[in-house]
Amino acid sequence: MDYFAATLGLECPQFYNPADYLIEKLAVNVLLEKPEVPVEDMLRAYQTSTLARDNKAWMADVEEGGSGGGMSALVSSREFPATAWTQFCESYKRTVKSYGREPVLAKVRFGQAISMGLILGLVYLQQPFDSSATKNRLGAMFLLIMNQSIASMFTVSQVIPKDMAVFMREYLTSANRPSSYFLGLSLAEVPYQVLFPTIFGSIAYWLIGFAPEVSRFFIFIVTLVLMANASCSLGYALSTLTGHDGVAVALGPVLMLPMSLYAGVLHSSDNVPWYFVPLDKVSMIKYAFQAIVLNEYGSEKYTPQLRGFVFDYIGVQTGEIGFCIAMLVVLLLGFRFLAFIFLLIRAKRALM
Repeated sequence: MDYFAATLGLECPQFYNPADYLIEKLAVNVLLEKPEVPVEDMLRAYQTSTLARDNKAWMADVEEGGSGGGMSALVSSREFPATAWTQFCESYKRTVKSYGREPVLAKVRFGQAISMGLILGLVYLQQPFDSSATKNRLGAMFLLIMNQSIASMFTVSQVIPKDMAVFMREYLTSANRPSSYFLGLSLAEVPYQVLFPTIFGSIAYWLIGFAPEVSRFFIFIVTLVLMANASCSLGYALSTLTGHDGVAVALGPVLMLPMSLYAGVLHSSDNVPWYFVPLDKVSMIKYAFQAIVLNEYGSEKYTPQLRGFVFDYIGVQTGEIGFCIAMLVVLLLGFRFLAFIFLLIRAKRALM
């Protein structure tokens, strides 16, 4: 603004956005029926200024440096003025503040966790530990997993597309790195993906009447939290791949349906068609459901005969719970890394 004040006499008022002030001066004044500052005067003042000469000299240096042409040359010739750590901290704080500006959304998610926990808990209230409740228990476990998976994925599917324009502007001006932005955004969501699944699972667990053992309750909550964060990673991957919140939300069910079919309840996990095998191998729903079944029916509350029947029906074996939990961690990190790669590709394409 010092430049415009010196050349055109434009003094930007205190606490006034400089960009808005310039646009206001260049816009047609209703009373005068013409702009207060003609565009031609501003252009003429710029062309004869030292700023224009400095910019031309800088452009000549860029071209002589052999960096190539277009936006990629301009951006690649600059260095990031701030460190990756500083950009990460600022991205993280901005995301946290944006969540703080929408307290209604957090309250809705909190209410959803409580209400869904109560609904499922009351529907399957205090199931007995005999064979008569096997169908109900397996149905309750499957619904717990599906509800949390859908809630976690759809919650974040619209976040990145809404921020994409802001991030691209920051990246093109060397104000932010893709890695710093993505890590800050991801970590800001983690507390929500730990708190709400824990509330939801805690209410449903004791109302349904799962094994009353602290260790098994802890494993149940850990599995639910890992599954929620894996679903969140898938939501990030879809949103960065498509760049459109509506498309990401529409693709979610398309992927989740085959993932849920072969968990062991709706369809035999031993007869997966070859064209669905890739989705079966990366199904967080399958691994989370099997981990919860192994955890629950590993309790001494159930007879060995009932335990063996359930494990055969689902298609699991005793001792596989560690593998299922490890796969949830792998999928959490794998989908998150894939989302970052998609974001990086979008950022690089913006330079072309």
